[in-house]
Amino acid sequence: MPLPPPPLPLTLLLLQHCDALFTPIVDDDTSWFATQVRLLLVLLLVLLMMLMLVLALLLLLLLLTSWFATQTNMGSDTISAYGAAAWQDYWSRGWCRIETFFAAGTS
Repeated sequence: MPLPPPPLPLTLLLLQHCDALFTPIVDDDTSWFATQVRLLLVLLLVLLMMLMLVLALLLLLLLLTSWFATQTNMGSDTISAYGAAAWQDYWSRGWCRIETFFAAGTS
């Protein structure tokens, strides 16, 4: 009669029944933590400063756009922006605007 196989170690038994086995890694040395926190704070400060710069540039762009629109007497749309008298007469016809908007949406 054959002898029964020796019992498997607990780790092998767990691996037979599990898809994955996660083991915790314990590191008592926390000397790196203070350096990491300082680095994260510096990165956060840099990101905050970059965000403030982007917001300032967007505000400047908005102000310049509105100033340019008032200086050039541009209307609220493309059709009224061009000020030649012949074009104003042309754009006063409804079908011309419809034709323009249709052409803008097709390729």
